[in-house]
Amino acid sequence: MIKPGTKLRLHYGTVIRIDSVLGAGGEGVVHQAVEEKTGILGAYKVLRNGSPDKVKRTQFLVQQQLNELAESFCAPTDYYANGHVGHFSPWAPGNSLEHYLETPGNLFFETYKLAIAYCHGHALLNERGLAQGDPSLVNANVNGATTGPELHLFDFDNFSAASTPPPTAFGQEDRMAPELRKALNGGPTALPDELSDRYAISTVVHDMLLAKSVTSGFDDSPEQFERAMSGGWPHDPVHGTGPRSAGGYPSHILNAELAAMFRRGLSAKREERPAAADWTQVLSRNFRLMWVDPRCQGPSFIDPGKTHCPICGQPFPTYKLVFPSLRKEIVCGSAAVAIGRADLQSPKVSSHHAVIRKLGQETCLESFGRNGTFRWSGCQWKPLEAQAILQNGDRLRFADVECVVEELT
Repeated sequence: MIKPGTKLRLHYGTVIRIDSVLGAGGEGVVHQAVEEKTGILGAYKVLRNGSPDKVKRTQFLVQQQLNELAESFCAPTDYYANGHVGHFSPWAPGNSLEHYLETPGNLFFETYKLAIAYCHGHALLNERGLAQGDPSLVNANVNGATTGPELHLFDFDNFSAASTPPPTAFGQEDRMAPELRKALNGGPTALPDELSDRYAISTVVHDMLLAKSVTSGFDDSPEQFERAMSGGWPHDPVHGTGPRSAGGYPSHILNAELAAMFRRGLSAKREERPAAADWTQVLSRNFRLMWVDPRCQGPSFIDPGKTHCPICGQPFPTYKLVFPSLRKEIVCGSAAVAIGRADLQSPKVSSHHAVIRKLGQETCLESFGRNGTFRWSGCQWKPLEAQAILQNGDRLRFADVECVVEELT
């Protein structure tokens, strides 16, 4: 342990002042520190293992200059190897991702964006030929910002890279890939790498999207916990709703694509697991498919196979188009409802003017008419996009024929 007030000149000339001890972990003791020249607050970690291999790994990590890859990284920028081995990193603001998820009142869509940021950060590491070696909720911090919560990744000591000595730790108990668990229990030799990270990343995303761990409801005994972490997805919706004790959101809130990602990500077969870049792409693509039921405020993802809210169990709303001038209603209750000149009795309406499709939670309108379809914005009629989502109370105009969207009761 280093006394508070001690000054150290690091390998590349950075001078830091050691302040208080922040905590200790498996890899070493972390001190709060300040860079003398700039006043930048950071963390100085004294590694427990000062072997030549640890020095090589620390040198390599600093030389990667990971903080230039993304603002979200708080990786080491300089190191010390004189009597002990240590490194200095910029401070990761905020509280742990674990603390953020346990704090009531967080918005689901904000947490979802953090999941995208988390996977994107790991994808950047993989592009550089690195794996963090210890993905978890405690080596990422979240801090508030005017644009919403921001994520910061730190603690890269257990990284894996082809050109360095191997990591010495196996990661968190509740994130450890099946092959690493077997190795710890006397099975075939295995070390953290990108493929084992893919399993751990999937468990982190699981916590963020479903507000519960992979083992929730399946951890009544050590044996049951081990089975849940041995490969496979205990909460797979094909198995039913799962135990009530699991808490969080039911996995039925996911659509088919997201569910498939968890099946692959939690597989015992390493080669099946999606990369962090795959998670980033799929999560980004499904962001626009997020839906919140106004009745229970429960989130879910648009899926044509869904007919009821997975949170409150109520059927999804069905809309009707009410045409006052025609004294007519068209119910949008089937998979596709075509609207044309024969329905609206106007020469300005095309014979195949629009189609209204019911896609799970959403009712969408596709317009093909030559004279357009419009929605009242409150002050003017605005042309609808190629595919528009309808809402209760919308005023629409098919060419020159107006209607109001109402929920069918």
